[in-house]
Amino acid sequence: MAKKNSNIVPVRRFNFISIIFLVIVVYLLATGIRYFLKEKVKIYEVTSGSLISDNQFDGIILREETLLKMDKSAYIKCYIQNGEVVGLNKPIFALDTTGSTVKDQSTGSTLSDENLKTLKQYMTSYKMNYDHNQFDEVYSFKNQLQAVANGIEIQDASNSSNQLTDTYKSPSAGIVYYMYDNYENLAQNTVTADHFKKKDYEVTYTKVNESLKESDYVGKLITSQNWKIIIQLTKEQVDAYTENPKILIYLKEIDKQISTTIETFKGIDGELYGMISLQDYMDNYAKNRFINIKIMSDTKRGLKVPFSAVTTHEAYVIPRKMVAKDEEKNTYYVTVQESSEESYKKEIEILGEDNDNYYIDVEGFDIGNTLINDGTTYAIKEKENVKGVYNINKGYTVFCVVDVLDSNSDYYIVQAKNKNTGLKEYDRIVLNAVSVDENKLIY
Repeated sequence: MAKKNSNIVPVRRFNFISIIFLVIVVYLLATGIRYFLKEKVKIYEVTSGSLISDNQFDGIILREETLLKMDKSAYIKCYIQNGEVVGLNKPIFALDTTGSTVKDQSTGSTLSDENLKTLKQYMTSYKMNYDHNQFDEVYSFKNQLQAVANGIEIQDASNSSNQLTDTYKSPSAGIVYYMYDNYENLAQNTVTADHFKKKDYEVTYTKVNESLKESDYVGKLITSQNWKIIIQLTKEQVDAYTENPKILIYLKEIDKQISTTIETFKGIDGELYGMISLQDYMDNYAKNRFINIKIMSDTKRGLKVPFSAVTTHEAYVIPRKMVAKDEEKNTYYVTVQESSEESYKKEIEILGEDNDNYYIDVEGFDIGNTLINDGTTYAIKEKENVKGVYNINKGYTVFCVVDVLDSNSDYYIVQAKNKNTGLKEYDRIVLNAVSVDENKLIY
């Protein structure tokens, strides 16, 4: 019997396994692409430590100084040399109105071993510390050399002063210097930012073998061991030193640390300044008008976190007495009053705390909500931006409130504001806090 031809075409069955496999492949590819394209969240492990504050300042020295002015034209012959103490109404120098003693002086002054030693020290120090960006130091070096030369002239002049009877007597006791810079009358209430520009600063040294005119300045008399240093400050520094005026300063030239206080003020030019008062070591800086100091800040230890890891978060401020604890669940809650007859308990997330208040998450509450506890009522009314970091120990971001103890341009020193669940050493936090939100899944 002949075989019949069939017109039936077999239908291929859908391969569901292949489709499922294809979907999985597409999902994995999409997930992988999203992973590589999205911005990576950088992580930082919290460490404990402190900050090294490098608060160095260029200051102006203020002293009690009296300018010595000529009352007639004459040559001067010194009884008292640079840096020597003179008593009240004692002769400082003799006056030679004719110039007769100048002719008697040797034409060639010689350098003593002490002079040579001083010159060598100045030149060695200048060579070792030379900085082409600090050209004003050239003038300081020039002034140091001039001071040595001036001292030699004064020594030679003093040898012939006994021939003269017309003398200039000291108006008060003090230390004599045959130099001046026109900053002698500078005071706290007259200092401006222009006074700190060393390029405009010049010291005049008296030439003892040249004729001085009436009203010319001979030098100055320093009449007190008390001295002051004026420094320029930023607004942040003014706030810090106003809150804590007790400071420790380091004077490099004499390798001394001195405990003192700083007074902050606004100058007549509107700029901010600090005035440091000292009672010791004035003699070491009697020739100087400018000084570099370092203020040694109190070192505060805590948790060290990068500046970028700290952000702000809104929180309600709730009195501690309005919060109760569920000992069984180890959670905290408040009782919210809806009406005079109805109220309910609501669990809260405590972000931080201090002696009087808790800082709680704003979610689930509104300003005006009334809380009750043991007959006391409190209407939520205060909202505050608190500082904190995003902890990711659980794989997602949890905001932790911190107290900032200290800071510089790169790091904060902080402590946890929540004793139970706050930030701890070795916790992992988001390095760039502004790149994430709360409860964001990290891994």
